[in-house]
Amino acid sequence: MKARLFAASAAKGRRGLTTAARRLRRLVAALTVIMLAGGLVVAMEGTAWATNPAHHNMATWNMNQGPSRWTNAYDLSRTHDVIALQEVPIALPTIAGGPEAGGYLTEARAVPGVEHYRWRPNGRDPEVHLYIMRQQSRNLGFITRWRPDAVVTIGSVYRESLGVVRYADQTMFASMHAATGGGNDAGALVRRIADTAAQNPYLTHWVALGDYNRHPSTLGQAGLPAGSHVYNPGRPTHQNGGEYDYAVSNFDTPNWRPPQVMQFSSTDHWAVRFGRLAAAAQDPSHVTVMPLGDELTRGHNSSYLSGFRYLLLGLLALSPLVKRDTLDFVGSQRSGEGTDNDHEGYEDHTIDQLADRASIALSRLRPNVVTLTAGSLDVHEGDAGAAAERMGRLIDQIHEAAPGVTVLVADLPVVVHWTEREKLDAYNRSLSDLVAKRQAAGRHVALISLADLTQEDMDTVRHPNGSGYEKIARAFHDGIVGAILYGWIEPAGQSGERPLRAMALGSSSTFGEGSTHGNGYRADADRGFRELAGGKVDWVGSVRVGTMADRDVEGWRGRLIHEIAGKARCAVDTYQPNLITLIAGGNDVIRNHEMDGAIGRLEDLIWHLELADPGVTVLVAGVQPLRDPAQAARREAFNAQIPAMVEQLETLGVRVIYTDTSNLTLADIGSDGIHPTDQGYAKIGAAFVKAAAEAKGRGYFTRLKAQAEDVDRDPCGMEDYGEGLPVPGANKLGPNWEDRGVIQAQQFPSSSRFWMIDINKDRKAEFVTVDDKQNFRFWWNSGPSGDNAWTPFVEGVNAYKPPAGSVGNMLRFADLDGDGFPDCAVVHLSGRIDVRTWKADNPAGSRMCMNQYEGVASVFTNGSEGDTLTIDPATKIRFADVTGGGRDDYLLIDPDGTTTAWYNRDFQVERTYQYLDWAPPDKVAGALQLPREIRYADINADKRADRILITAKGGARAWINEGAKGAGGTYRDIGKIADDGDLPPKDIQFADIDADGKADFLRIGWTGVTHAWLNKMPKEYFDTFHP
Repeated sequence: MKARLFAASAAKGRRGLTTAARRLRRLVAALTVIMLAGGLVVAMEGTAWATNPAHHNMATWNMNQGPSRWTNAYDLSRTHDVIALQEVPIALPTIAGGPEAGGYLTEARAVPGVEHYRWRPNGRDPEVHLYIMRQQSRNLGFITRWRPDAVVTIGSVYRESLGVVRYADQTMFASMHAATGGGNDAGALVRRIADTAAQNPYLTHWVALGDYNRHPSTLGQAGLPAGSHVYNPGRPTHQNGGEYDYAVSNFDTPNWRPPQVMQFSSTDHWAVRFGRLAAAAQDPSHVTVMPLGDELTRGHNSSYLSGFRYLLLGLLALSPLVKRDTLDFVGSQRSGEGTDNDHEGYEDHTIDQLADRASIALSRLRPNVVTLTAGSLDVHEGDAGAAAERMGRLIDQIHEAAPGVTVLVADLPVVVHWTEREKLDAYNRSLSDLVAKRQAAGRHVALISLADLTQEDMDTVRHPNGSGYEKIARAFHDGIVGAILYGWIEPAGQSGERPLRAMALGSSSTFGEGSTHGNGYRADADRGFRELAGGKVDWVGSVRVGTMADRDVEGWRGRLIHEIAGKARCAVDTYQPNLITLIAGGNDVIRNHEMDGAIGRLEDLIWHLELADPGVTVLVAGVQPLRDPAQAARREAFNAQIPAMVEQLETLGVRVIYTDTSNLTLADIGSDGIHPTDQGYAKIGAAFVKAAAEAKGRGYFTRLKAQAEDVDRDPCGMEDYGEGLPVPGANKLGPNWEDRGVIQAQQFPSSSRFWMIDINKDRKAEFVTVDDKQNFRFWWNSGPSGDNAWTPFVEGVNAYKPPAGSVGNMLRFADLDGDGFPDCAVVHLSGRIDVRTWKADNPAGSRMCMNQYEGVASVFTNGSEGDTLTIDPATKIRFADVTGGGRDDYLLIDPDGTTTAWYNRDFQVERTYQYLDWAPPDKVAGALQLPREIRYADINADKRADRILITAKGGARAWINEGAKGAGGTYRDIGKIADDGDLPPKDIQFADIDADGKADFLRIGWTGVTHAWLNKMPKEYFDTFHP
């Protein structure tokens, strides 16, 4: 039956009210007067789960006097009901958009020395109370979502503290700021706060929040009051690495541990928060309550025979968070006075007996809240541990019968003689544990403490009197309000049909770079999300890209984690998604940007999302595989930290789920070695769908909230990239070249020279770098791995020491003696060659280029004799085996493409004269009409170097070497071998890197980053001409 608190009979008029209706009306009126008088008309500002301060979500922040930080301060109040502020700005907050936008900052009645303002930044925001105490030693302040019962200035030796009092919790919260230079007065300030609370007979607890200006480990030296508990985050709260901001209290609760540091980039201090998160104020909720339980629910021995239900109905009707005209109590039973006396309460029923009745009623009536009182008979007549287990099964049964329902379970009042007290204590402890476990698993279940009931509130051992029922009603009221603020309350009977407003947030892998359709993972995720939400999915964001119907996204290419957070602030606040898919950190990993703090920045980003859009569900995935070995190692370390971070956030009430994308391999990564292919994006989309299904099962998805009033005007801007960016084709050079992406990503000074040389005779060229002093390093090439990647290069060891004054670009590597190992050849423009060959007898790591050749290795005008050469500096000096003799020949390549070769006839000794025998020069190739970069490499596996021309746009054409064995000089033009790759011609080299005998296409950039395309030209390709 719907609540009709003020309904009158049309026939009888005002005098026709029933006795129950008149009583309820007087009750509502009385409650309204009492709550208004006590400043408690918003008694729902916090999540009042019990009557102690543990339910409060607190924060403390040193604002460093920055007026621009008022926005961040208000953001904290969206999910925290009491915020202590230090170094409050002199200037008051400004109202964005002025009064026309519905915001205000109105001065209210204050106590001497303290300013009080009612503050609402705009029409979409809830009102908060702002208190400022101005003093020479820096201003202090508070923001509360409830109006304090008292405001206190707390004197001390050096500076004052500011306190706000909440009598409902018997607690005073204080904002304090210890002196700079070591916080020597921190102990005195805390003692004064404790003394002030102790002088008030209505206060039991005190909490001192603030900037202590000293590490918490030193507080013992400051003389804290006895019984103090320190709540510190265990990590820096200041940009200088100091841990200064935390809380001290005489109240001990795990709810405030561990505190979380929330980094705001604009201040040197970071905010610290304590407690579980509550959702921000919102539109009134439709609440349908099933009071389920034993005689406490039925109302045994109560004045109106409705127990707590009568008063609970009135309290909920007054709540601004509850939609009064749809408020409904449901059940198959009806008893007691009141306009809505439906319930599911039974006299003298055990837990199992209630379980037998519950499922049918729940399935038929579909409440979204169940108040549960049970277990009294079980405990008094049986085993407490077994009773708690039965209660756990009943809670599970309720959730199975009514998915998404919020279950508020009352414990048992412990006000009986000592023989029963032990059993009740044991039952309540077990009940608390089983509720906590189910809540941690995502179930909407909370424990309602009845510890406030005393002996005076009990009529019998098991049954309350009027005052006891009143306390139970208020406890359930606070529980329902808390559930609303948590976003737990589902519209009755509609838990499976909640629409999704989804935002894909991140960098280029969210943008969809590398996908042929431009949608990235969103199209695949969209299909799955629609199945979960009955087809009701709306993607939102300030970027549009792709070919899917709904192209909105919040993907920012190249952005680091903190830059994504900056972009997200406006978008999330404007669009208010209830689901965010998040991939962030890839660019931090690729750039090696402060990786020690990367996981902390990701955590801070998620906190920012929760602040901007309380209750939003965030699905967090790791970074996709990366081909570069160093980047891959950093990515693996970063991803490994995400599950634990997510788990920690979940325990603090954030709706966040780890999205496992570990099934992606390098085979799912495109040619750039970074972005997924369509296949890879499909896997990511499927992972997000799986995580979203888990979120739905936990009841995480909240109702859609109102978006910003100017949402249609794109307040965050709108960038449209059409159908997406062009995708680098895997075969951009043509079908005969297999793109293996970046195989070597380490970068070196641009003054270095880079070569690919086979050092260990395995036919796979190693990566070699030579610095400007002629020192060289090399990295072993183990070839391709099985998942379309490349085995990471591992640095080798060499003992080569160049002579003093050596120049790096004079060093060449060539097999001059035909032993299969590379020799070092230092070339001069006179034809002189200084040679160091392989010394096989030396230990490993000191063989390459360690045998100084004492003979003459130079080339002359007539081979090994004749005049000294005069080589134009523009001419390239290269070594390649153009004869197929197994030894590298000496080549001069003129700027016009003309190539002259001195064939290598091996080292010789005539009596005592040692020399390298070079044949007289032979012109093996003439000038080209359009000369470009020329390379000599064996591309058809016949052991003779072919001639390759690099085109202006990074393609290639070739002439196959068909000269006689040991002679050379005959080349057949076969035309194009590689399409234009839009690559710098000077960067292109050819070398066999996969041991198939055919030289592969390499682009080695000016810092050494190497991209490879494997040569897959079939044998018959070399037989014909290709225009």
